[in-house]
Amino acid sequence: MDNATDFSYIEAPKGAEKIKTDLTKPEATKQEIPISPKLTNSNGKYFSATALSKELSMSSKDLNNKIEKMKWIDKKNDEWVLTNLGKSKGALLKSGQYGDYIAYPDTVIKEII
Repeated sequence: MDNATDFSYIEAPKGAEKIKTDLTKPEATKQEIPISPKLTNSNGKYFSATALSKELSMSSKDLNNKIEKMKWIDKKNDEWVLTNLGKSKGALLKSGQYGDYIAYPDTVIKEII
């Protein structure tokens, strides 16, 4: 799997809800980030990094770097590899039409943002 290529198998939802997140400190100004209702409910769905990055309005590269800093994935031989911590969070290695990719459960969205 080429780490620059990630595959999305879901269609972006039409509506989105807004949730507030702290920027740095509890007293800091809150920033609103639109999050799809499909990604905030625990319904057993899995999403590629591309699908999550689109929902979170960030690049796939930035999302993968953030997930790497959280130690859920590691880069080996120019490919992303799922760590034991990532597996414990529910991420899976899936095979798609174009090769293997890491799929993240909808339950981890709040930890990523």
